[in-house]
Amino acid sequence: MKKKPIRAFLLPLTLMMLTGCGDSTVSEQPSAQSEATSVVSAADSQEELVTYKLTFKNETGIYMTGLKIRLLGGDQALEETTNRAGYVKFRVIKEDYRLEVENSKGYTFENLTFDKEALEQTFTGVGKMLPFAETLADGSVSAGSGINDFTVKTGKNVDGELVETENTLSELLKDHKAVYINLFATWCGPCKMEFPYLNDFYNAHNDDVAFLVLSAYLVDSTYYGTRDTAEKVASYRDTNNLDFEIGMDTVNLNGAISLEAYPTSILINQDGKIVKTEVGAMTTADAVNGFFDGYYD
Repeated sequence: MKKKPIRAFLLPLTLMMLTGCGDSTVSEQPSAQSEATSVVSAADSQEELVTYKLTFKNETGIYMTGLKIRLLGGDQALEETTNRAGYVKFRVIKEDYRLEVENSKGYTFENLTFDKEALEQTFTGVGKMLPFAETLADGSVSAGSGINDFTVKTGKNVDGELVETENTLSELLKDHKAVYINLFATWCGPCKMEFPYLNDFYNAHNDDVAFLVLSAYLVDSTYYGTRDTAEKVASYRDTNNLDFEIGMDTVNLNGAISLEAYPTSILINQDGKIVKTEVGAMTTADAVNGFFDGYYD
């Protein structure tokens, strides 16, 4: 089968996601690492060492991964990269230090004052992330832009009863490389065609990518019939043997992206930025894997 072309959208350079953990150095000496911790050798000092945990978030609470953090003081120059939980650790002598963020991804850290008495410290980057919103504005979201933090429910039937899960975008991004949103309708034939391929990807990679599959069919139609409901999409999940939960687009994502057709796919990275969209069904494994390329192991 012919591979469906995937449209990828580049983020502004200041917002591009940086991955991997660089080696840390201490005055050009090899560093020891444990849980991404830079360590000053005990031989370098007779003073007791302490471990500082420094966490970096943006203003909506999303942890910032891939930031290069430098801890500077005296003759020490330590560097670490924030992990998927947004923090670095430095094991050093307890004294005053200065902090630097090399690649701030377009965010400004207004207060990088280091407190030597606090072993755990959190710093907030102010930038282009939008605040939480119960409902997203029409046309406010497009590829390359930030997206409001939001909460939606997804569900499944358990022993004949609907059981729902509350999903908040920023919380999902703490534990995953990306969040995938699929907007569909239960009457949509192409949607049904792509779900088996998405289901296979979900079962193989749900530790890397969180799924939010949402029906955007919210109004009755003479042609398409009665609107979808939480109960209706849960039954659809059972009928089609799907493993991911399904919910309703209660935050107007369909309006925020100016929905053109079902299905529509949206991929959001750990900075809360839309990195890919796809209008229409992905009906091969290659097409699905290509859409998620770079966001799963």
